[in-house]
Amino acid sequence: MFRRTLGQPVLFAIIYTVVAAALYFSLGVVAQRALGLTPVVFLVAGLFFLLAAMTYVEGASLHQDRAGATVFARYAFNELVSFIAGWVMVLDYVILLSVTAFTATHYLAAFWAPIGRGALENVVALAILAWVAWRSIRGFARTRVQRIAALVVVDIVLQVVVVVVGLAVFFQRDLITDSIHLGETPTWGNAIFAVGVATVVFTGLESASGLSGELRVGRRGLERLIASATISVLVLYVGVAVVAMSALPVVGNETSLARNYLNDPMVGVAEAFHPRWYSDPLKYVIAAAATATLIAAAGSAMLGLSRLSYALSTNRQIPSVLGRLHPRRGTPYVVIILAAVIAAGLVLPHDLEFLVGLYAFGGLLGLTIAHLSIVVLRYKEPDGRRPYRIPLSVRVGGGDLPLLAVFGGVLSAGAWVGLLITHGGARWVGTAWLAGGVALAAAIGVAGGYAARAAVVLRPVPATPPSPSTTTGKDWNPPRSERR
Repeated sequence: MFRRTLGQPVLFAIIYTVVAAALYFSLGVVAQRALGLTPVVFLVAGLFFLLAAMTYVEGASLHQDRAGATVFARYAFNELVSFIAGWVMVLDYVILLSVTAFTATHYLAAFWAPIGRGALENVVALAILAWVAWRSIRGFARTRVQRIAALVVVDIVLQVVVVVVGLAVFFQRDLITDSIHLGETPTWGNAIFAVGVATVVFTGLESASGLSGELRVGRRGLERLIASATISVLVLYVGVAVVAMSALPVVGNETSLARNYLNDPMVGVAEAFHPRWYSDPLKYVIAAAATATLIAAAGSAMLGLSRLSYALSTNRQIPSVLGRLHPRRGTPYVVIILAAVIAAGLVLPHDLEFLVGLYAFGGLLGLTIAHLSIVVLRYKEPDGRRPYRIPLSVRVGGGDLPLLAVFGGVLSAGAWVGLLITHGGARWVGTAWLAGGVALAAAIGVAGGYAARAAVVLRPVPATPPSPSTTTGKDWNPPRSERR
């Protein structure tokens, strides 16, 4: 079993918080590009999620260290590949912070329209980021899990209501299928971009894997986790997409969902219901739940970012000052503040499609590295203790080749290349971020006197750990491998 105290419900809650938030902010962007193909795109995203879930669970069960894909890559490849995996996930966490803060203001605008525009929009978004940063510096309280779990239940119930009632009221298959002329509406490029964007659901797995050192989950619990999370994603994502494209169908090569509700698509779905005696209350409940979920997802992103950055700093992959811990709270306050500032700068242009495209760039590359790492680890550490193993393996070259991890790696790599071709922001800004990171890794490697290409596992160097008397069970608690 995994060690320590947290169990399967905690993992599911953290994963589904990001999954639900991704639906709240990505539905409009996907519908804008995929049009009537949107339900199929989310079905493909569900497949990506299933493959990613199996990969992350096997990797986290084998190496129970914080940081997810960067840990898998360190043991499978070397410090450079490990850094690249961590560096692109840092980008994803920062983008997730900005996206959730930005879209939360638009859901709040359901209650008072000025919140979703102009200077007030910026003020509210920046206030959300400041709140998330402050809460993150205070530390991750285990009592917070109960609030997240309650929010997850609300989200699931709401989405089930939307799917069931929406299918009964709106569903007409021809409304969706008659608008699909693949290659024209949507174009191949738009369809490929939409698939890349829809895969953002897997990022919750990266956040949850950061807690692997604090978990107590057996093999059957891990299997139930994968099954429950995947079924939730498939049924609710595809169901909501079918309802959305039935309620706001494609007309003239565009849908009102993207034209009028790009930044708050679930509000658009609620407003499509009639009569108003139940659509208005539904809209306000969805807006409130979406706002709370988006802010909670921002908190999960900051949690993942802080743990990942601490791991990178203690392994001398980024400057150690970024992983410096708060003297009382024991949290990496420097990187938390810096991430909030960068996210605030990304909010100001108000360009959701650019942010989500850049988010997909980091997510798909990190996912590709994670899949490939699991394949390599099957050969490098064949006898390693794995409470969970990806099914469908074949004996190849003296080792067990996990076919689903190979398939997942091919799919995510193909989607990443497709995203580079179809989205200029991902191509240029994402590539610049990656190149800058590699340059940073090279500089640190030279200054530290070791080659970034060396296939080694470095002994972590703690970044100003807090006094034991000030670190409580509810605050930051570095894993044993990072303590002195």
